[in-house]
Amino acid sequence: MNNQFIAIEKANILIVDDTLENLRLLSNMLTQEGYKVRGVPKGQKAIATAQLAPPDLILLDIMMPEMDGFEVCQQLKAGETTRDIPVIFLSALNDTLDKIKAFSIGGVDYITKPFHVEEVLARVENQLRLRSLQKQLLEQNTILQKEIRERQVLEKRLRDSEMEMRGFFEAMSDIVLFINEEDNSLKIAPTNPDRFYPPDTDILGQTIELFSGDKAEIFNSKIKQTLEIQQPINFEYSLELENRQIWFIASIAPTSENTVVWVARDISDRYLAEAAQKRRGTMDNLLLNISRAFLDQDIDTAIDFTLSKIGEYTGSDRSYIIRFCDQQKYLSMTHEWCAKTADPQTELLQEIPVETFPWMYEQLLLGKTVMISDVDNLPPEAVADKTALTCLSIRSLINIPLLHRNQLVGCIGLVTVHIAKQWNAEEINLLKLVGEIVAIGLARNDAEIERQQAAAAAFAASQAKSEFLANMSHELRTPLTAILGLSEVLREETFGPLTAKQHQKLATIEQSGQHLLELINDVLDLSKIEAGKMELQLAPTDISGLCNASLAFVRQQAHQKRIQLTCQVPPQIGKIEIDERRMRQVLINLLSNSVKFTPEGGEVWLEVQADREREIVQFSVVDTGIGIAPQDIHKLFRPFVQLEGALNRRYAGTGLGLALVRQVVELHGGSVCLESEVGKGSRFTVSVPWRQKSEAIPHPESCISYPYCFNFNQVLIVEDSAPAAEQVAHYLLELGVKNYTIHSLGTGTTEAALQLNPDAIILDLQLPDRSGWDVLAQLRSEQRTQHIPILIVSVVDKPARTGDLGVCEYLVKPFSRHQFQLALRKLIAKRDATDNPKPTAATTPLILLAEDSETTIYTIVEYLELKGYRMATAVNGIQAVQMTKQLKPDLVLMDIQMPEMDGLEATRQIRADGEIAATPIIALTALALPGDREKCLEAGANEYLTKPVSLPKLTEAIAHFLPAS
Repeated sequence: MNNQFIAIEKANILIVDDTLENLRLLSNMLTQEGYKVRGVPKGQKAIATAQLAPPDLILLDIMMPEMDGFEVCQQLKAGETTRDIPVIFLSALNDTLDKIKAFSIGGVDYITKPFHVEEVLARVENQLRLRSLQKQLLEQNTILQKEIRERQVLEKRLRDSEMEMRGFFEAMSDIVLFINEEDNSLKIAPTNPDRFYPPDTDILGQTIELFSGDKAEIFNSKIKQTLEIQQPINFEYSLELENRQIWFIASIAPTSENTVVWVARDISDRYLAEAAQKRRGTMDNLLLNISRAFLDQDIDTAIDFTLSKIGEYTGSDRSYIIRFCDQQKYLSMTHEWCAKTADPQTELLQEIPVETFPWMYEQLLLGKTVMISDVDNLPPEAVADKTALTCLSIRSLINIPLLHRNQLVGCIGLVTVHIAKQWNAEEINLLKLVGEIVAIGLARNDAEIERQQAAAAAFAASQAKSEFLANMSHELRTPLTAILGLSEVLREETFGPLTAKQHQKLATIEQSGQHLLELINDVLDLSKIEAGKMELQLAPTDISGLCNASLAFVRQQAHQKRIQLTCQVPPQIGKIEIDERRMRQVLINLLSNSVKFTPEGGEVWLEVQADREREIVQFSVVDTGIGIAPQDIHKLFRPFVQLEGALNRRYAGTGLGLALVRQVVELHGGSVCLESEVGKGSRFTVSVPWRQKSEAIPHPESCISYPYCFNFNQVLIVEDSAPAAEQVAHYLLELGVKNYTIHSLGTGTTEAALQLNPDAIILDLQLPDRSGWDVLAQLRSEQRTQHIPILIVSVVDKPARTGDLGVCEYLVKPFSRHQFQLALRKLIAKRDATDNPKPTAATTPLILLAEDSETTIYTIVEYLELKGYRMATAVNGIQAVQMTKQLKPDLVLMDIQMPEMDGLEATRQIRADGEIAATPIIALTALALPGDREKCLEAGANEYLTKPVSLPKLTEAIAHFLPAS
């Protein structure tokens, strides 16, 4: 059986012996018994083999070379993996000391040579069995240790759980009861009994009646219901404890046929929070509605709404607003709400001296809330206040100061008249918040009233300024009209011949009058800009023409001082959208200043730069003049300001020019800057937005203008100024109008028009008896006069909007002959556009002018129209070719230098088209170099004229090809 056990176990045995016969003998013996046997002859190899694959048992010879068995055993016992391997020593030595040493170093047995088979097998089996038992014992011990550790862990968890549960129940605020329904007794004491009973009270055995007081009947019914249905039920209840209402939520569950467990939780905090939240919600809605009232309604309606809401919310008898006035010397109740229990007192509390309530007034001045829960309890220093409040039948009062910018402006208050009242903290806080809203509303209302008053004052001032400007314009321009008109008539020797000296004096008078008119216009323009009444008339404007026209204005002045004038405009810059008249005024002012402050022989030039990326156009006026000191630059653009007195004496002027320049440029959305160095010169740069509009080619017929014929049989002049009337009459006579009537009053104008049936009316607006606008309205309301063209003349600038005036033109006094004729032409054009058909092409020759300069276009068109020709205009070569094909004009005046397509190419294309190739073409050009004439004629031009073109010579050239109309 033992052999069988060993065989089954297949123990692994290591034999260490230097005698090969012993190794073979032991190996055969043990192998036959079923053991796995390994044999090694040396000790060092035995140690390595045991460490590599530890055996179950080692048979170790003592007497071996190099390393004996004792040393091998010591090293095995020192190794971590080999120390537990049992070692049986083999030896021929039988000395007791050897055996003792063998056992002392770790041997488990000792076999003496020669071997006996039975003894060897018995000792081997015995050691292997002991080895097996030791392993089993070790495994069982390990299992036992594990179980002990697990049990210790469980015990600790149980203890911890017990402590946690104990702590939970000790800290538990819920009430847990076991109640017997038969006698209503408590089986288990509540977990937190201190709130119901004094400490050390024996609670067990108490009945539900003693525990719950007056709620016992309700509790008994709930217990009975639970036991009947054998289902848990939940409900909420409250108990009066220590003069405080405590709310609970309870869950009752059956535990047997006649006992229940009752678990109740204190939910008083939740109830208080819900109640507080509800009150906050109510207050928030109240404040929101009050705020909306101040935003959506007028101040009085908003305050009345506010007072009613806070009075009702706080249960007060009266709510009110008191304002202080006359430097806080008096108080008045401005708004009041009363409950049915109180009488109004607004009429009683008007302009009451603040000394009537000295104590309360002092508290309010300090920004404090005044709360009097009972008038009878006022302090001794408030005796005057107590007397006044008692007379007003006030029992309790609270006043909140109304502050604006930390200044007391009034108060908002609540009172009761019958019973004393203590307003709680929430109500006081609400009243403070409402007070802030009311204070802001009152401040806004006061500010709005002040704004309206200021606006009314500003409007009145503006009206007064406008009236002043109109009166000043009238008072200044009216005599100037007479001066300029009469001087013009005298210079033309209308009333007889004049001497050279008289002509010189008249020229001085006219020149001075024109200068004074310019100054007046500058003042009025600046005033209009500052008043926001100047509106720009934006239109596409040719830059080159604008610059040339501006330079022409100062050319004579520069010539007198031998100042060289030049202009640098980039080619192909085209047009930009500006107010041409105002921008020309800007450039003329700058150029005039440069010429004025540049010594003789100097230079002044105008240069233009276009920045497409920044979308601006810059006009720079540069001079080599006296320059400006850096400290004086900031003064230049102020109205009526000039530099030091020495310059004032040397250079005349009002100081308005540059101020007007800046204002006009800023109206365009631009800016003005200055670079200057004393003694070297200055550069004024005007930057304006580059607004460009694509100009579509208009319908050909709409481009044709027709000659004007002043075929007036009768003109009615409505003018109270005799010199002005004579000037108009003189200009009409020059136009061949001999029949005119002068009417000096507005009254009777309509009757005169009905009687005369004039072809036109010249109407002055400043009439002595009535406004010219009224006269105009009366003329337009009368069916028989509403069609008559009317030229309005006035010293007042044309209003921005004049309404539907019918066929009407506006001319500002004083005016020149040219301005008068131009206005009449526009008036006739409007009349003809509505009444008369245009002349046909068969009777009036049509001339197409191809020119990109507006100034040149205006000059030539006006002149040729007066000569009886129809005129059409094209602004570049492409338009010229297209319009020649469409209109088939009788003659083309072709400028050579034009954008997009020049005049030479346009001429070639016209000559290449068979339908229009025969059209006469006169070339107009500023080029006068050798060979230019030949180039024009070679391109196909019939004639060649150089600019500036003499208008009579131009008429002669046209007459070679066309008869005059």
